[in-house]
Amino acid sequence: MSEIEVVITDEYGIHARPAAILVQKAQELPCEILIVKGRKKADAKKLLAVMKLTALQGDTLLIKTSGEDEAAGLEAIVATLKEVGLT
Repeated sequence: MSEIEVVITDEYGIHARPAAILVQKAQELPCEILIVKGRKKADAKKLLAVMKLTALQGDTLLIKTSGEDEAAGLEAIVATLKEVGLT
């Protein structure tokens, strides 16, 4: 299992457009991807689950990947978060 903590910097937090882009990227990857915010957990491949995290500016998220190509998957998700301006 690979994991990293990221802090949301977007003033609106994780909202619909960047969440959709994140989920689309996650669905392209072979590994399992879990996003954790406090006690809430979300499968990064499911849009509704990601939106239900209600991640706001300043929130810390733990991104965990496991399975096939987990390290590359983690890098891809972190890069996507940066590309859409969430971190």
